[in-house]
Order: sequence, then structure tokens, then C-alpha cells
Amino acid sequence: MVRDGRPPADAIRNYAGHGLAAITAAHARSLNQAVARDPQPEEPAHGVVYGRKKSGGVGGKLRDGATWVVTPLQSEIG
Repeated sequence: MVRDGRPPADAIRNYAGHGLAAITAAHARSLNQAVARDPQPEEPAHGVVYGRKKSGGVGGKLRDGATWVVTPLQSEIG
């Protein structure tokens, strides 16, 4: 998105009321997860985190390592 000059909110333009959080690939990999680009027709910058199940502590650690880029409230405003 940065390379294309698109603002982060553009990733959720069709999802009013939703937010956007980010994690680094390094953080996901540190939890034995893999990351890959996963372009979708509606979002060419889409990515995916895959690996063992996110149950147990993995999901929480991913969450704890995330930062809000666009909070849900911001996306409702504009």
C-alpha cells in the first residue's frame, strides 16, 4: 500500500465500522507462523498468516503484538 501511495484506511474501505491492525512478519514468524502475500481482487495488498492453529497462546500473542492502524471508531467517522 505504501508503494502504491494508498492510505491504510483504503484497505477497509468496504467494511464500515471495522478497524485495521498490523503485525510484523517477524513477530508472526517468531511464533512459528508463516506469512505470505495473498492478493485479492478487492485488495491487492492482502496478506495471510498461516501455520499451526492460532488457539492457545499463539492468537493472544499475535494480538498483543499488533498495533491499531485504523481504529474501528476512525473508520466510522471517515
